[in-house]
Amino acid sequence: WRTREQAIDVKAGLQKVVVFGGGSFGTAMGACLARDNPWLQVTLLLRDPYLCKDINHSHVNTRYLKDWKLPSNVTATTSAAEAITGAQYAIHAVPVQHSRAFLTGIKDLIPPNLPLISVSKGLEVSSGQCMSELIPSALGRRNQPCAFLSGPSFASEVMAGRPTGIVCASKDSVLGTKVQQLFASPAMRVNGSSDVIGVEICGALKNVLAIAAGIVEGLNLGHNAMAALVAQGCAEIRWLAEKMGAKSATIS
Repeated sequence: WRTREQAIDVKAGLQKVVVFGGGSFGTAMGACLARDNPWLQVTLLLRDPYLCKDINHSHVNTRYLKDWKLPSNVTATTSAAEAITGAQYAIHAVPVQHSRAFLTGIKDLIPPNLPLISVSKGLEVSSGQCMSELIPSALGRRNQPCAFLSGPSFASEVMAGRPTGIVCASKDSVLGTKVQQLFASPAMRVNGSSDVIGVEICGALKNVLAIAAGIVEGLNLGHNAMAALVAQGCAEIRWLAEKMGAKSATIS
């Protein structure tokens, strides 16, 4: 971690961040940045013109976060060129299964030096790729600066300003530090990691385990079954992640 004075310097020249997608978590992370940095322009790139209108006129994401007012410096557009022009960071919040088509469609508008911060969790079904593999594949270039955010974090609690801890993983340590400082606030702790695969696999597979845990609870199978499921599930996640090159400490 750097000093607070250095963290402020990172934000000093910050003017615009674009968010790809208007789902709950992407909106929440954009709103978080806008709330903590009132001078910052946060632009959501959406497909739905009606949702754009709601966000621009009533400052509410009426589809996903209707109970929360967005900061006035959050706006929305359906124009990729308008959204990306002048952006210094891009938060990628498009669902994984739609990310390839989305990125392929706008790749000519994305500058090669624009850092992409992915909050999309999961594996592409058709290829089995993580977002760290999918992004360079879709853009047709391997050197796009990327960071990957994950953690146990619910959009509504981020919107409410409740304490939240997330992990920023990047193979580029300088970018990773910048993203840490970008999102760090009194309500958000951002831990750093160089283990991109470990963070992505855990972020994806924990959701499978969570669904299974919900089934155990719904069938009222008891605490023994729940404990066995969680223990075995975590062991299987560790086994797969390590085979893919992840670090054991990341899974812990």
